[in-house]
Amino acid sequence: MLPISPEDISAVYKDLSQYPSVSKAYIGPGASAGPGHKYCTISTEWWQRDLEQKKRVKYSRQYTVFCDGRTIFNTVPVGNCVENDSELLSRESPNGKTKAVVRGIHLRGEQKEFLEIWKGNRKVNNVDLTALNKHGPVYTDDQFGCLEWSQSGTRILYVAEKKNPKSESFFKTVSPELSHSTEEDDKKSTTLDHVTKGDQFVFREDWGEGFTNRSVPVLCILDIESSNISVLEGVPDHISPGQALWAPDDDGVLFVGWPHEPFRLGLKFCNNRRSALYHLKMSCGSCELVSLDTEAVCSPRMSPDRRRIVYLEGKASGPHWQCVKLRLYDWHVKTTSTVLDVVRRPTAGFAGIYSASLPLNCWSMDSKRVVFSTPQRSRQVILVADTDLSAVGSITPESSNHSWTLQTIQKDLLVASCSSPNCPPSLKIAFLPPIGSVAEIVWLNMEEAEPMGDIQWKTLAFTPPVEMDSPNYPGLDFEGLLLLPQKPDGKELFPLIIYPHGGPHSVFQATWELAPAVFCRLGFGVLMVNYRGSKGFGQDSIDSLMARVGEQDVKDVQFSVDQVLKTEPVDPNRLALFGGSHGGYLCCLLIGLYPQVYKACAVKNPVLNFVSLIGSTDIPDWRYIEFGFDYTFEKIPSKETLTAMISSSPVVYAPQVTTPILLLLGEKDRRISPHHGMEYYRALRARGVPIRVLWYPDNHSLSSVEAEADSFVNSTAWIVRHLPTWEKNQERKQPERSYPHTEAWSTPEEVRRRSEAENRRAYTFKGADPEWRHALPEEVKPIPESSQVCETPGGGVGDWWREWRDSGAVWTEEEDERRTEERLRSEEEEDGESSTEAEEAEEHRRTFEGIPARPRRKTGREAEADRSYDETPGEKATTGPVDNAEGGYRKKQGGSVERASPSHTNTEVWLDQVRSKFTGWAGIRRGKPP
Repeated sequence: MLPISPEDISAVYKDLSQYPSVSKAYIGPGASAGPGHKYCTISTEWWQRDLEQKKRVKYSRQYTVFCDGRTIFNTVPVGNCVENDSELLSRESPNGKTKAVVRGIHLRGEQKEFLEIWKGNRKVNNVDLTALNKHGPVYTDDQFGCLEWSQSGTRILYVAEKKNPKSESFFKTVSPELSHSTEEDDKKSTTLDHVTKGDQFVFREDWGEGFTNRSVPVLCILDIESSNISVLEGVPDHISPGQALWAPDDDGVLFVGWPHEPFRLGLKFCNNRRSALYHLKMSCGSCELVSLDTEAVCSPRMSPDRRRIVYLEGKASGPHWQCVKLRLYDWHVKTTSTVLDVVRRPTAGFAGIYSASLPLNCWSMDSKRVVFSTPQRSRQVILVADTDLSAVGSITPESSNHSWTLQTIQKDLLVASCSSPNCPPSLKIAFLPPIGSVAEIVWLNMEEAEPMGDIQWKTLAFTPPVEMDSPNYPGLDFEGLLLLPQKPDGKELFPLIIYPHGGPHSVFQATWELAPAVFCRLGFGVLMVNYRGSKGFGQDSIDSLMARVGEQDVKDVQFSVDQVLKTEPVDPNRLALFGGSHGGYLCCLLIGLYPQVYKACAVKNPVLNFVSLIGSTDIPDWRYIEFGFDYTFEKIPSKETLTAMISSSPVVYAPQVTTPILLLLGEKDRRISPHHGMEYYRALRARGVPIRVLWYPDNHSLSSVEAEADSFVNSTAWIVRHLPTWEKNQERKQPERSYPHTEAWSTPEEVRRRSEAENRRAYTFKGADPEWRHALPEEVKPIPESSQVCETPGGGVGDWWREWRDSGAVWTEEEDERRTEERLRSEEEEDGESSTEAEEAEEHRRTFEGIPARPRRKTGREAEADRSYDETPGEKATTGPVDNAEGGYRKKQGGSVERASPSHTNTEVWLDQVRSKFTGWAGIRRGKPP
């Protein structure tokens, strides 16, 4: 593996970031193309990263599909891609002839929203939602948002933020001419908003991470003919509505409601929030329950015959992501049944449902089957559930090891995307086979991506030993995805990046992801661990992690690393950690529990101290649930809970950490406060552990294009910088791992003040920089202006070390002695000719900075004798004042002054630590490289 520069990392990242992903698809109405032949148009929406514009670019692409009955014989792309970044939401009418679009535009310094109606090739209506001032911003997220046509095609249902009442200061004055109102003014005032005084600083709760400024949603209806907007009344005051759809008779609205009393808990990545399905009757304004209000409900979908509704239902407590049921509500009979239940342990062909939502169009044409995609172990597949038989089967090709995602189904025509760790997304199309058909579904390509030949991958199965079994859930296994560069000669050992996922109840699927692909293209192996507790492996696996966080998951990751080291071509001396959120938490525990194993670590918004997060996170219940404690809204932490939390926090293991670590923190993170990460930063910095912080103006996921790209390049460069150098002959020495800690270590200012003579003494080999300050860590690359950097001394090495390393020079004792002899002779010859001007300038600087005067500089054999004295065994240290900032001069008992041995000065102790840690030097004081 050759040295990798930040420019190399950026180039590979930019290259692979150009591969787009599919976000949705829509199948238009069919038309005849001759006797027995039909065609239809499929509109798809894609997105990709634009690093120059620092945003995700959305664009649409259309295809024409030619079919004969239920057989597809050709698909043709139509035209070029069209960018549609300003389009926030869109939905076609039931007959497919009209389209509604919610568009956001920045106009004259103001963000405005419009609801447009398109028919054919023209815009027939355009409603300025901002100007009407009936509500706040429209909800465009998947949690609350919707855009639904009525069956008549005359009304549109959507969700928006409730309009906040206006407020002003108690001390706002009104001009005298406005204090006397006329009768006409009084009439106008009835149409104006009521203004309250003193409420402009009232705290308003929102729904946490990812939903900032999303507080009180309301249901809204646009009448297309009159362009009137009405905000529906009748929703209970303690309920926040979302995911709405029209009732079968168009006279009512079905919606999911989340109670927000006594206070809101974060919804992002949490499918365990109590919610229910409601029916709001617009004729009388009454609102009634359709489902139980003690469970967690989401994603209602109406069948084509308008008779049945399916939705997902889970437990409204416990782990934040769980296996859920598929429930069916019969609108006419008013009964609810379970189609698919929670799966405790995976069976052949089915491991349960773990999806966040069902596709908007998920019903078969006969209104009897529901099609959806969900994780099944480490792979996502497309399943078909028969609502009459309560049976489920897969329509994912058996010959494919890709992960598949259903985009839409209309009139039994399926559009899906698929990808793998070494293959970007492709677009597929097929007809859903009839019920009872044994024939395998035939998928055709609409847009095909080629696999990358330089990346190989496989799924690894891990069975922990009996002593690692969960007491209540024995016999569980887990998996991991291993990516490796293609081996040219089969002999090279690759550095390995261990990448545990966050959650903790999330999962790595065998799908295309940018970060692992870039790592692999750069020459790293990547191990993505789905430890016990990951979703997709049954509810027992999820529950097994309760009360075992920080123990079971950590052991699983370390066990998987040990197994991979035994069987795969990876280098045990070059292991690094990379992860975010709970994955970052595991990384920080691993470097504290296994300090001899990992050489570098980069983490995004990790959990570092559970106790300090209780009052700052948007999901305080998670801290209790994961440690096996019950949670209620009235919960106050007890001594028992605090003890359990702090004992499993990485900050406790800070004294054992020696691994260089990069912290990537989001300033707007509502889930894990970035300020609690600074506690860990200070703990490691005080102990001299190399640590660097990048502070981004972003949220928990660091998902903006700029933050994502910059954090990845910095993380990779950090790992490259701190991994041992690869030698082609593979004669690698085990780097020194026992690093003494000292509480008294020198500051960068003290290091800067060391004399030039001492610096020259420390670096006497060719190519060395005589100034220590030039060997201090350099910036890997310019980071965004909005980001801030905190870095300890010793975070890296200067150009002189890279030049010497890349030159291939071999340092020997003979060469060292020869160069030392030449230096001593040169110093003796030039001692009498030294310029006094530089010495006077140096003395002036020392006087100005309040540094004691330096004794006469000894050169040649005289100085060498002093250096030999420092290394003379058995020499007893004498007492006396020590100047740590100036190379450590001390008084001898006789009154004369001599230079202190590095072992007696804090500056030298710190320098020895840093140099030996990052360059592996043995003879550091003599400037000998390894």
